[in-house]
Amino acid sequence: MPKMNPDLTTYLHDHLAGANAAIEVIGLLQKHSGEPVLVSFLTSLLIEVQEDKLTLEKLLSSLSLGPSTIKDSAAWVSSRVVSLKVRAGKNTFGAFEGLEFLSLGIQGKLHLWKALERSVACGGVQDKPDFRLLIERAEVQHRNVEDLRLALATIAL
Repeated sequence: MPKMNPDLTTYLHDHLAGANAAIEVIGLLQKHSGEPVLVSFLTSLLIEVQEDKLTLEKLLSSLSLGPSTIKDSAAWVSSRVVSLKVRAGKNTFGAFEGLEFLSLGIQGKLHLWKALERSVACGGVQDKPDFRLLIERAEVQHRNVEDLRLALATIAL
């Protein structure tokens, strides 16, 4: 296995922290949404985001990298900020902002998978993730979250 690039380590930990924040935000949106269609969508999305997080954790483990407490703490703080908006805004506006946070995060995850697909360091990983499948799933997630976000924009704004 090639020697680990510290920039790659930082990059992977940043995205793992982002996954943790997304899971927090999805949970908050589920809790504060009275819309059954949105809750059902978020339940499916949560399962996929948890699977993506597990994939990233396995990749970190394969590259002999452990967790980053600082990054996880930063993700928790950012999810708290979003939670204040979800709770403080009207139900629709809070959901709109929460979906926007998720949309941006999913876009970042899409770019992560595309970059890792080309990464030399990931090339030597045994049981390498199927980056094509992960890219396609992130594209669908982003499209679905954006559709919901924009539908809420007509009501929220």
